[in-house]
Amino acid sequence: MKTNLYCSIAIAAIIAGVTLTSCGGSKQATTNQASSESTSDRVKRMNEEAELIAAQQKLDDAKAAADRAAKQREADAAVADAQRKRNIEQANKQAPILEVQLIKIPCFDEALDTEPDKYITGFGIGEPGVNDSPFDQGLVYNNALVMARNSIGEKWMGFIKNISNNYYAKTTVPAGTQASQANFERAVRTGGEKAINDFNAVMCQNMAKTERGTYVCYLASRVPMEKIKLQVAKELEVLKVKYDQQVLFETLEGELKNQAEKDNQEVEKMKQKQMGAVGE
Repeated sequence: MKTNLYCSIAIAAIIAGVTLTSCGGSKQATTNQASSESTSDRVKRMNEEAELIAAQQKLDDAKAAADRAAKQREADAAVADAQRKRNIEQANKQAPILEVQLIKIPCFDEALDTEPDKYITGFGIGEPGVNDSPFDQGLVYNNALVMARNSIGEKWMGFIKNISNNYYAKTTVPAGTQASQANFERAVRTGGEKAINDFNAVMCQNMAKTERGTYVCYLASRVPMEKIKLQVAKELEVLKVKYDQQVLFETLEGELKNQAEKDNQEVEKMKQKQMGAVGE
Protein backbone atom coordinates (compact mmCIF):
# COMPACT_ATOMS: atom_id res chain seq x y z
CA MET A 1 0.00 0.00 0.00
CA LYS A 2 2.80 2.37 0.94
CA THR A 3 4.81 1.26 -2.03
CA ASN A 4 1.97 2.14 -4.38
CA LEU A 5 1.73 5.58 -2.82
CA TYR A 6 5.43 6.20 -3.47
CA CYS A 7 5.03 5.10 -7.04
CA SER A 8 2.12 7.45 -7.56
CA ILE A 9 4.10 10.36 -6.16
CA ALA A 10 7.10 9.53 -8.36
CA ILE A 11 4.96 9.30 -11.47
CA ALA A 12 3.31 12.63 -10.63
CA ALA A 13 6.72 14.22 -10.11
CA ILE A 14 7.95 12.92 -13.46
CA ILE A 15 4.85 14.26 -15.24
CA ALA A 16 5.26 17.63 -13.52
CA GLY A 17 8.90 17.78 -14.54
CA VAL A 18 8.09 17.02 -18.14
CA THR A 19 5.41 19.67 -18.09
CA LEU A 20 7.73 22.29 -16.61
CA THR A 21 10.41 21.37 -19.09
CA SER A 22 7.92 21.71 -21.92
CA CYS A 23 6.71 25.11 -20.67
CA GLY A 24 10.21 26.38 -20.19
CA GLY A 25 11.15 25.48 -23.72
CA SER A 26 8.08 27.15 -25.11
CA LYS A 27 8.78 30.31 -23.14
CA GLN A 28 12.39 30.40 -24.34
CA ALA A 29 11.28 30.03 -27.96
CA THR A 30 8.81 32.89 -27.58
CA THR A 31 11.48 35.09 -26.03
CA ASN A 32 13.94 34.30 -28.83
CA GLN A 33 11.30 35.06 -31.49
CA ALA A 34 10.42 38.42 -29.86
CA SER A 35 14.10 39.24 -29.60
CA SER A 36 14.56 38.39 -33.31
CA GLU A 37 11.66 40.65 -34.41
CA SER A 38 12.90 43.55 -32.27
CA THR A 39 16.36 43.40 -33.85
CA SER A 40 14.89 43.43 -37.35
CA ASP A 41 12.76 46.46 -36.60
CA ARG A 42 15.70 48.18 -34.99
CA VAL A 43 17.90 47.62 -38.04
CA LYS A 44 15.15 48.90 -40.33
CA ARG A 45 14.68 51.98 -38.19
CA MET A 46 18.41 52.67 -38.11
CA ASN A 47 18.57 52.42 -41.91
CA GLU A 48 15.67 54.83 -42.28
CA GLU A 49 17.27 57.26 -39.85
CA ALA A 50 20.54 57.05 -41.76
CA GLU A 51 18.73 57.83 -45.01
CA LEU A 52 16.99 60.84 -43.43
CA ILE A 53 20.28 62.11 -42.06
CA ALA A 54 21.90 61.74 -45.49
CA ALA A 55 19.00 63.56 -47.20
CA GLN A 56 19.13 66.39 -44.66
CA GLN A 57 22.87 66.66 -45.16
CA LYS A 58 22.36 67.04 -48.91
CA LEU A 59 19.83 69.81 -48.30
CA ASP A 60 22.18 71.55 -45.90
CA ASP A 61 25.05 71.28 -48.39
CA ALA A 62 22.89 72.68 -51.21
CA LYS A 63 21.73 75.60 -49.05
CA ALA A 64 25.29 76.35 -48.00
CA ALA A 65 26.42 76.29 -51.64
CA ALA A 66 23.57 78.64 -52.64
CA ASP A 67 24.47 81.03 -49.81
CA ARG A 68 28.11 81.04 -50.87
CA ALA A 69 27.14 81.72 -54.48
CA ALA A 70 24.85 84.59 -53.45
CA LYS A 71 27.57 86.15 -51.32
CA GLN A 72 30.03 85.78 -54.18
CA ARG A 73 27.65 87.52 -56.57
CA GLU A 74 27.19 90.35 -54.09
CA ALA A 75 30.93 90.65 -53.70
CA ASP A 76 31.47 90.67 -57.48
CA ALA A 77 28.77 93.33 -57.93
CA ALA A 78 30.34 95.45 -55.21
CA VAL A 79 33.74 95.17 -56.87
CA ALA A 80 32.30 96.09 -60.29
CA ASP A 81 30.39 99.05 -58.83
CA ALA A 82 33.48 100.28 -57.01
CA GLN A 83 35.54 100.00 -60.20
CA ARG A 84 32.92 101.91 -62.19
CA LYS A 85 32.91 104.69 -59.60
CA ARG A 86 36.71 104.81 -59.66
CA ASN A 87 36.62 105.13 -63.46
CA ILE A 88 34.18 108.03 -63.24
CA GLU A 89 36.18 109.72 -60.50
CA GLN A 90 39.39 109.28 -62.47
CA ALA A 91 37.78 110.76 -65.57
CA ASN A 92 36.56 113.73 -63.57
CA LYS A 93 40.05 114.31 -62.16
CA GLN A 94 41.76 114.28 -65.54
CA ALA A 95 40.94 117.94 -66.14
CA PRO A 96 38.90 120.67 -64.45
CA ILE A 97 35.41 121.45 -65.71
CA LEU A 98 35.69 124.55 -67.88
CA GLU A 99 33.06 127.24 -68.22
CA VAL A 100 32.55 127.43 -71.98
CA GLN A 101 30.17 129.67 -73.89
CA LEU A 102 29.18 128.15 -77.20
CA ILE A 103 28.53 130.64 -79.97
CA LYS A 104 26.86 127.96 -82.05
CA ILE A 105 25.50 124.72 -80.68
CA PRO A 106 26.10 121.81 -83.07
CA CYS A 107 22.96 120.57 -84.88
CA PHE A 108 20.78 123.19 -83.18
CA ASP A 109 19.91 125.10 -86.35
CA GLU A 110 19.02 121.83 -88.10
CA ALA A 111 16.51 121.14 -85.32
CA LEU A 112 14.52 124.29 -86.07
CA ASP A 113 11.20 123.75 -87.82
CA THR A 114 12.17 125.49 -91.05
CA GLU A 115 9.82 123.28 -93.11
CA PRO A 116 6.78 122.84 -90.86
CA ASP A 117 4.66 121.61 -93.75
CA LYS A 118 7.07 118.70 -94.24
CA TYR A 119 8.70 117.85 -90.91
CA ILE A 120 8.44 118.24 -87.17
CA THR A 121 11.90 118.34 -85.60
CA GLY A 122 13.58 117.79 -82.26
CA PHE A 123 16.92 118.38 -80.59
CA GLY A 124 18.81 116.46 -77.94
CA ILE A 125 22.10 116.59 -76.04
CA GLY A 126 23.38 113.26 -74.82
CA GLU A 127 25.74 112.96 -71.88
CA PRO A 128 26.74 110.03 -69.65
CA GLY A 129 24.54 109.47 -66.61
CA VAL A 130 25.85 109.39 -63.06
CA ASN A 131 26.37 105.62 -63.11
CA ASP A 132 27.23 105.32 -66.83
CA SER A 133 30.66 104.83 -68.31
CA PRO A 134 31.92 108.30 -69.28
CA PHE A 135 33.70 106.86 -72.33
CA ASP A 136 30.78 105.01 -73.98
CA GLN A 137 30.03 106.91 -77.20
CA GLY A 138 27.17 104.57 -78.14
CA LEU A 139 25.40 105.23 -74.86
CA VAL A 140 25.83 108.99 -75.23
CA TYR A 141 24.44 108.83 -78.77
CA ASN A 142 21.39 106.86 -77.61
CA ASN A 143 20.75 109.37 -74.83
CA ALA A 144 20.80 112.21 -77.36
CA LEU A 145 18.47 110.33 -79.72
CA VAL A 146 15.97 109.63 -76.94
CA MET A 147 16.05 113.27 -75.86
CA ALA A 148 15.44 114.49 -79.42
CA ARG A 149 12.55 112.08 -79.88
CA ASN A 150 11.04 113.12 -76.56
CA SER A 151 11.30 116.78 -77.52
CA ILE A 152 9.25 116.05 -80.66
CA GLY A 153 6.71 114.16 -78.56
CA GLU A 154 6.38 117.01 -76.07
CA LYS A 155 5.96 119.47 -78.92
CA TRP A 156 3.21 117.32 -80.44
CA MET A 157 1.37 116.96 -77.13
CA GLY A 158 1.32 120.75 -76.88
CA PHE A 159 -0.40 120.96 -80.27
CA ILE A 160 -3.32 118.63 -79.59
CA LYS A 161 -5.75 120.98 -77.89
CA ASN A 162 -5.20 123.78 -80.41
CA ILE A 163 -5.55 121.34 -83.31
CA SER A 164 -8.82 120.08 -81.88
CA ASN A 165 -10.27 123.54 -81.25
CA ASN A 166 -9.19 124.91 -84.63
CA TYR A 167 -10.47 121.86 -86.49
CA TYR A 168 -13.94 121.99 -84.94
CA ALA A 169 -14.09 125.74 -85.53
CA LYS A 170 -13.62 125.13 -89.27
CA THR A 171 -15.95 122.17 -89.79
CA THR A 172 -19.68 121.66 -89.67
CA VAL A 173 -20.62 118.05 -89.03
CA PRO A 174 -24.34 117.12 -89.11
CA ALA A 175 -25.90 116.70 -85.68
CA GLY A 176 -25.86 113.10 -84.46
CA THR A 177 -22.78 112.08 -86.47
CA GLN A 178 -20.13 114.31 -84.89
CA ALA A 179 -17.71 112.34 -82.73
CA SER A 180 -16.89 113.65 -79.31
CA GLN A 181 -13.98 116.07 -79.16
CA ALA A 182 -12.32 113.80 -76.62
CA ASN A 183 -12.17 110.91 -79.09
CA PHE A 184 -10.85 113.23 -81.77
CA GLU A 185 -8.05 114.40 -79.49
CA ARG A 186 -7.31 110.82 -78.53
CA ALA A 187 -6.84 109.88 -82.19
CA VAL A 188 -4.60 112.90 -82.81
CA ARG A 189 -2.48 112.08 -79.77
CA THR A 190 -2.18 108.34 -80.46
CA GLY A 191 -1.53 108.78 -84.18
CA GLY A 192 1.16 111.37 -83.55
CA GLU A 193 2.89 109.23 -80.90
CA LYS A 194 2.98 106.17 -83.17
CA ALA A 195 4.41 108.15 -86.09
CA ILE A 196 7.05 109.76 -83.88
CA ASN A 197 8.15 106.39 -82.49
CA ASP A 198 8.19 104.67 -85.90
CA PHE A 199 9.56 107.35 -88.22
CA ASN A 200 11.89 109.54 -86.16
CA ALA A 201 15.11 109.86 -88.19
CA VAL A 202 18.46 111.49 -87.40
CA MET A 203 19.44 114.33 -89.71
CA CYS A 204 22.41 115.76 -87.79
CA GLN A 205 24.74 114.43 -85.11
CA ASN A 206 27.95 115.73 -83.62
CA MET A 207 30.05 113.79 -81.12
CA ALA A 208 32.34 116.05 -79.07
CA LYS A 209 35.03 115.18 -76.55
CA THR A 210 35.21 117.26 -73.40
CA GLU A 211 38.32 118.47 -71.60
CA ARG A 212 37.85 115.60 -69.15
CA GLY A 213 37.99 113.02 -71.90
CA THR A 214 34.29 112.18 -71.73
CA TYR A 215 31.84 112.50 -74.62
CA VAL A 216 28.79 114.59 -75.37
CA CYS A 217 26.53 114.15 -78.40
CA TYR A 218 24.45 116.85 -80.11
CA LEU A 219 21.68 115.47 -82.27
CA ALA A 220 18.77 116.70 -84.38
CA SER A 221 16.04 114.42 -85.69
CA ARG A 222 12.77 114.82 -87.55
CA VAL A 223 9.52 113.05 -88.38
CA PRO A 224 7.78 113.56 -91.75
CA MET A 225 4.44 115.34 -91.38
CA GLU A 226 3.04 113.08 -94.08
CA LYS A 227 3.56 110.06 -91.80
CA ILE A 228 1.85 111.86 -88.92
CA LYS A 229 -1.13 112.83 -91.08
CA LEU A 230 -1.63 109.28 -92.32
CA GLN A 231 -1.31 107.79 -88.84
CA VAL A 232 -3.76 110.29 -87.32
CA ALA A 233 -6.25 109.56 -90.13
CA LYS A 234 -5.85 105.84 -89.47
CA GLU A 235 -6.56 106.27 -85.77
CA LEU A 236 -9.66 108.34 -86.53
CA GLU A 237 -10.95 105.53 -88.72
CA VAL A 238 -10.20 102.94 -86.03
CA LEU A 239 -12.24 104.98 -83.55
CA LYS A 240 -14.95 105.46 -86.22
CA VAL A 241 -14.68 109.24 -86.02
CA LYS A 242 -16.17 111.06 -88.99
CA TYR A 243 -13.84 113.82 -90.16
CA ASP A 244 -12.96 116.11 -93.04
CA GLN A 245 -9.51 114.98 -94.18
CA GLN A 246 -8.59 118.17 -96.04
CA VAL A 247 -9.49 120.42 -93.10
CA LEU A 248 -7.70 118.06 -90.70
CA PHE A 249 -4.44 118.10 -92.68
CA GLU A 250 -4.57 121.87 -93.14
CA THR A 251 -5.14 122.27 -89.41
CA LEU A 252 -2.16 120.07 -88.54
CA GLU A 253 0.16 121.97 -90.84
CA GLY A 254 -1.16 125.36 -89.71
CA GLU A 255 -0.61 124.60 -86.02
CA LEU A 256 2.94 123.39 -86.60
CA LYS A 257 3.71 126.42 -88.78
CA ASN A 258 2.43 128.89 -86.15
CA GLN A 259 4.46 127.21 -83.43
CA ALA A 260 7.56 127.12 -85.63
CA GLU A 261 7.35 130.86 -86.23
CA LYS A 262 7.14 131.51 -82.48
CA ASP A 263 10.06 129.22 -81.75
CA ASN A 264 12.23 130.75 -84.45
CA GLN A 265 11.55 134.24 -83.13
CA GLU A 266 12.63 133.13 -79.65
CA VAL A 267 15.79 131.58 -81.08
CA GLU A 268 16.70 134.76 -82.92
CA LYS A 269 16.24 136.79 -79.75
CA MET A 270 18.46 134.37 -77.87
CA LYS A 271 21.17 134.55 -80.55
CA GLN A 272 21.12 138.34 -80.58
CA LYS A 273 21.38 138.44 -76.81
CA GLN A 274 24.25 136.00 -76.84
CA MET A 275 26.13 137.87 -79.53
CA GLY A 276 25.66 141.11 -77.60
CA ALA A 277 27.11 139.50 -74.48
CA VAL A 278 30.13 138.25 -76.44
CA GLY A 279 30.68 141.68 -77.96
CA GLU A 280 30.84 143.26 -74.53
